[in-house]
Amino acid sequence: MKQKLLLIATLLVVTTAQTMAEVKNFGSSTTKTWTATSSDGCSSGSTITLDGVEVTMGNSEDTQTSWSWHEGNGGLIPTQMPSTDGTTSTLVTTFTETSPFGTLPTRGNFFKIVPSKNAYIAFSAKESAMDDQKMVLVTTSDGSTVTAASVKARASVCTYFVEAGKTYYFFQLAYPNQLTGYRYTLKSVSVNPTTLMTNADFQANSGGSSGTPTGWTLTTSVYTTKTSNGEKGGGTIAGNPNNHWQIWNDKAMTGKAYQTITNLPNGIYTVSTTLVCDFNGRVKLYAGNNSKAVTSGSYGTYSVDAAVTAGTLELGLDFTVTSGNPDLEIDDFTLTYKEALGSYNGEVNLNELDAAAQTAIDNVNVTLTRTLVADKWNTFCVPFNAAIPEGWTVKEFSSAADNVYSFTDASTIVAGQPYIVKPNSDAVNPVFDNVNITATEGTAQGGGDYKFVGQLYNKELDTDGTIAYLTADGIVKKLTSGGIKGMRAYFQIPPSSGAEVKLFIDGMETSVNEIANSKSANNECFDLSGRRISNPNRGINIVNGKKVLVK
Repeated sequence: MKQKLLLIATLLVVTTAQTMAEVKNFGSSTTKTWTATSSDGCSSGSTITLDGVEVTMGNSEDTQTSWSWHEGNGGLIPTQMPSTDGTTSTLVTTFTETSPFGTLPTRGNFFKIVPSKNAYIAFSAKESAMDDQKMVLVTTSDGSTVTAASVKARASVCTYFVEAGKTYYFFQLAYPNQLTGYRYTLKSVSVNPTTLMTNADFQANSGGSSGTPTGWTLTTSVYTTKTSNGEKGGGTIAGNPNNHWQIWNDKAMTGKAYQTITNLPNGIYTVSTTLVCDFNGRVKLYAGNNSKAVTSGSYGTYSVDAAVTAGTLELGLDFTVTSGNPDLEIDDFTLTYKEALGSYNGEVNLNELDAAAQTAIDNVNVTLTRTLVADKWNTFCVPFNAAIPEGWTVKEFSSAADNVYSFTDASTIVAGQPYIVKPNSDAVNPVFDNVNITATEGTAQGGGDYKFVGQLYNKELDTDGTIAYLTADGIVKKLTSGGIKGMRAYFQIPPSSGAEVKLFIDGMETSVNEIANSKSANNECFDLSGRRISNPNRGINIVNGKKVLVK
């Protein structure tokens, strides 16, 4: 009798707990993440309101199911698995990605998602231990008719892209004949992709701790790498108690500081970080194939957009610092969902100091970090096709022999092909919109001992007398050390050649060395062979570095 009374009392307690549970509204329209706590027990039909979406936990008409805090799992666990009437005979145990899809649950463990705008959404949970309990996201046209479904393996974090004007159902498949076993325990709901990063704000390390911060990778050895809580850049990066990542060296360094994020829904994302950097060389904030140049001494927040097409995104800083005492201070990475994949143009920065070619990528706006000097010939080579910019004179290779390279007018710019270019004003960091990067190496024009070769990235070259290059002052010199910077071209000549390289442009032979050296002189004249003459001859002469016709 006592045992029966005890059983009845226990049932009354459970029933009372379910009856007393109330429908609640968590979050707000301005918050991006909601995390369950021990005080958040609730009835089915409770909602989680976040920026851009409203998530309903189960069905408000389902009085058999409630959600209670589970200390061991660290989240809210429902009293039943997904079913249509709350019995083992109607458990939702299968679903497919093509019609006929399956039956939507109306009771137990499921979530109804109504977006007010296109958004990223992530569910974090203690998932079931059963491999065959897949995760399902269902798109419906009217809240009931299934139009599409995504079925994934179970995971502690499930991420999706949802669109305004559609209704979605998210749930874990039930385990056969187990109405209350192997349930999905909800820990958090987020529309903030930054939560998928590890240690995005560098707070996982104590102030002043040495080494690379938790979750990040550094690919170069440096004098100092640590998390610091000192103020930097006049408050651009706040001090104590906030941490940031410091990378400092007493010499040149080349490498990356990065991490890789998985489980991202496909779409366009914006990556931002705050930087206080001083360096000689180049530093780029990058995300996937896209990048943004960082300016030494220009402190603040930098951002770059990137397309995610396969759920994974690598992001961080890519740097080639050539000398001095480089100091990189990095704080507060953020990752924001921007828009669905489409005709979006990414952003890529190609720097003349890059030590490797840019991988192929379509539909990008490209900024070249280099300067083409006005009214002088500059060598030029880029990895994309493009129209010739207004105000540029562009010549392409036609032939070469005996140290004379001939050039004629170019009608367009072809990926990987070398050119000589003369802009009518300094072209500082020129931009080319909506191009497809296709070439990873420059092409060689000509043959035998005489070639004009494109150079897409900074590269060491032979110094045996077979390579000549055009300087920023318009002088052709043989390469005696080092290499050629990126987005340029060089002249390949026989090793035994001692003569200067000449350019034959539009049918006129021009000694580039002599012209360049004469520009600072007054009334100095040269014939078309580059020989100094006292007075101009009849015909075309070079006077003070300019072609002059004497009749």
